Amino acid sequence: MAEGGLSGGNYSFISFAFAVASVMLIVLYIPWIIRKVRGIYLYYYSYNAKVRSMVVNPLHEMHESLVYIPNVVKSLCQEPQMLVAGAQVCLREKTFFLRCVLPKFFKFVIRPRIFLPLIWLLLLTSAMYATLTFDAHAILGLPRTATTVEIKKAYRSMTRRYHPDHNKTTEARDLFIQARRAYKALVDRDAFEEEEAKNFQDFSVGVALPNFLISRQHDGLVLFGLLGILIVGPFLIWYKFTNDKKVPRLVWHIRFDKERVEHFMQHFGIPVDPKFKEKQDSRALILKLLINLRIVPPHVRQDVVNAFPPLPDFIHRCLEIEKNQTMFQNLGLQEQHLTLLQTYMAANGVQILDEFEAAHPPYTGDLTNEFKMISPSAYKATRFLFMQHTVQVEQALVELQHEMGNNIMTSVKKLMNAHEEMYDSLDLLYSNYEKVNKPILQKLIAMPQLVSSLVDCIEPEIQVIYQRFYKQYIEQHSTKEQIRALKAQKSIQKNR
Repeated sequence: MAEGGLSGGNYSFISFAFAVASVMLIVLYIPWIIRKVRGIYLYYYSYNAKVRSMVVNPLHEMHESLVYIPNVVKSLCQEPQMLVAGAQVCLREKTFFLRCVLPKFFKFVIRPRIFLPLIWLLLLTSAMYATLTFDAHAILGLPRTATTVEIKKAYRSMTRRYHPDHNKTTEARDLFIQARRAYKALVDRDAFEEEEAKNFQDFSVGVALPNFLISRQHDGLVLFGLLGILIVGPFLIWYKFTNDKKVPRLVWHIRFDKERVEHFMQHFGIPVDPKFKEKQDSRALILKLLINLRIVPPHVRQDVVNAFPPLPDFIHRCLEIEKNQTMFQNLGLQEQHLTLLQTYMAANGVQILDEFEAAHPPYTGDLTNEFKMISPSAYKATRFLFMQHTVQVEQALVELQHEMGNNIMTSVKKLMNAHEEMYDSLDLLYSNYEKVNKPILQKLIAMPQLVSSLVDCIEPEIQVIYQRFYKQYIEQHSTKEQIRALKAQKSIQKNR
């Protein structure tokens, strides 16, 4: 019957969706704007030069966020081989792909701050379209040349057919409302405009709820949804402001830098340092041995054996447990553990040592001769993927620095400098495909060991900062207690 405009229910739903999208825009953008303005102010007016050198410029971060996807698309269009090379790296590094590449992809593709304004604009244009395309003659089923008598006759016919007292359906109710609006628009224009202005004012201070929310048939569903919002909302807010695991989570992100640097150096064609590989395998075997003997719990990190001697020396010291008892106690091993280690090594130590030495024979060659240079497109793709990891790690480092009260952490600064030096060395190495720069290559061969040692230094440095904070806290409170005690003594003396 009605061919022009939208029905009342659809228009009501669009109005409701537009109001919800407007509220979501406010909730999403106001805190974001405040956070960005605060970050810009702190960066330019509060941070000193040392802190500013370790914090990302908020304006630069916003610019990078805007041009990220266009730059990626532009690079892939210029060199399609990069896509193939990058896919090969991601297939070999599945954990890196799931923890770094995929979240980054969803972050930049599924972006609420971009899609929500587009949805809001779409709903706004839909609501305007519904208003602008309101055709009163089409709703009443009349030509534009219809007289007032014909309009009144058509209106009475529609009201008899679709009046809520005679027809209880939702469609009939919507058509009745549309017919009433059409009649007023054609016969009493002043009343129509007054009513439309009143409806607009009501909409500006309220929400036009769709029929499924106000219908009695859906009371249970609406009540369940409201209860879910009332329960889940406060829980999420509570979790956000009471979760004290931010520092361990940041350290967890940073710790992956050891493994990623080691793997990506191999993707760049950099050979593995045999001494570093032997050191890593030595720690892994010692940890496996301690877990098998139930000295440490399973799934413990390899960091617990960082202070242990290399495997050959460890086996030798276990066999002479009486001479090295103090060293093992300093490593956290108890007396029953020492007896267990001595018994086990006496039976299996020679075999373990022979297998380890057979797997790690002395290396006498030149590592630089084992360098395998990759193609330019493969280098660009691998460098881009590796940068996604280092950016993630450096963001965690900056946040950790902030959580530590902006205390200058030496290991954090050195690790960020190591990342910068790594990229400079890689670019310099791959700037000349005809001749290999051996000093630069040797520096890159040693880079995984440097990064590993720096990452291992971060947690001890955090403990030192916490101890310093605790000491200051105790000193401040003990001083306050002494002042209170002196005041109490003076008051007692006066009373006497």
